[in-house]
Amino acid sequence: MPIKLNGATNGSVELDVPAAVGSDLQITLPATAGTAIVKAADGSVDLGSVDIDSAGNLGIGTPAPQSKLSVGNAASTDNGLSITFTGDNSTLAKFFANTATGQITIGGVATNYFPTFYSSGTERLRIDTSGNVLIGTTDAGYPGYADHFTIGDASDHVGLTLRCPNNKTGQIYFSDTTGTNNAQFDGYIQYDHSVQSLIFGAAQSERMRIDSSGRVGIGDSAPDTNLVVKGTNKSLTNSVGNINVISTDTAAINTGGSIGLGGFYNGTSNSIPFANLHGKKENGTGNNADGYFAISTRGTSGTVERFKIDSSGKTVLLGTSTNGALVVETTQSAATNKNLIVGGHSASSIDGGTGCFVVLSNGNVVNTNNSYGALSDVKLKENIVNASSQWDDLKAIQIRNYNLKESTGQQTHTQLGVVAQEVELVSPGLVSESPDLDADGNDLGTVTKSVNYSVLYMKAVKALQEAIAKIETLEARVTTLEAG
Repeated sequence: MPIKLNGATNGSVELDVPAAVGSDLQITLPATAGTAIVKAADGSVDLGSVDIDSAGNLGIGTPAPQSKLSVGNAASTDNGLSITFTGDNSTLAKFFANTATGQITIGGVATNYFPTFYSSGTERLRIDTSGNVLIGTTDAGYPGYADHFTIGDASDHVGLTLRCPNNKTGQIYFSDTTGTNNAQFDGYIQYDHSVQSLIFGAAQSERMRIDSSGRVGIGDSAPDTNLVVKGTNKSLTNSVGNINVISTDTAAINTGGSIGLGGFYNGTSNSIPFANLHGKKENGTGNNADGYFAISTRGTSGTVERFKIDSSGKTVLLGTSTNGALVVETTQSAATNKNLIVGGHSASSIDGGTGCFVVLSNGNVVNTNNSYGALSDVKLKENIVNASSQWDDLKAIQIRNYNLKESTGQQTHTQLGVVAQEVELVSPGLVSESPDLDADGNDLGTVTKSVNYSVLYMKAVKALQEAIAKIETLEARVTTLEAG
């Protein structure tokens, strides 16, 4: 039976429908009427395509909402919400799920509209109109190169954590293609939790690793010291090494790369290089790559260059120690058939010369022509006078046979020579003293005397001249006597 409700104001009609009538109750309104709202006895409300169940869940396009808001469309695979602009009914943003493809879409549709996510009243994430993801910031990174994903914080540190089980790896891959081929991981950064190592890859292969002890391997996946660099062999004439340290200074004399070698000099709080290795340009001429190798060490007066090999191979050593600027030692015993220092000439390469000078391990000096000399040009000398008589000195100096003590570590064969203390009594100028030092250069409080044999030989030459003069005088007298 139709019921008609008249009036200018809203009205309501309550119907008591027995269950036998059915579960459906329909109210039809004229086309000019308002919206019909039907409320069932269990509290649910039916607005046609909109339903509110007894639990207060709202269903749009579905009679059985599963949550506070459920949106469905039985006639389409797309189910979702759209936000439209009432001016032209254009869609500004939408959220929907496609049941056929499994695609879930959320975001802005119209130009210059983009999804933004808030928590505690503050924007936390946005996807801008270029598709860039920004977390904690509204300013994307470097345009075109590092702006696709940006994390920022205006007042604190920023970080990104990749968490996985302790027997797995966390990684970031760099790819230039799609699919399953190796180019999917053309470059990568990987942390292997099972061995606690950080790995860097390029061209689909591991190139560098930092292991759990902080050891770095470049070209080596198992470094056994602080830094290991492996690469193809470089020839001795190759200008490029496995490691190059290059200066960025403008080309000029004495510019180049350096490596410092040092440690702590005050407990474990202060460190400094104790020595440096240098490769420097040895001239200021443009397009001239001649260089030198140098070693500098630190001392009480600062860091000083001590050793240098120039582009021609000339080697220079600068020392200030009284214990020797150059010390050459061998593990071989003292002998006449074991070399300590060897010199040669006419060399076309390393070890390619003709030997001409040898210092043997027993201290003997051998050369090819038995010639030794000293600077003697008159232009270098002054106060030139005849030497005084050496006759008495030569007569007083004792020539002895002796052998060196075994404790000296020298050969113990019988030798011919003098004793410094005896010579000192006759000609003290021939004797010099050197302090005895321990292995660390500390003065032991004793001295070792030596004799300048080269001067002794010149004294002997002078005495011989005197002897010759005496002989010639005697010969003349003999001749006169024999003639008389």
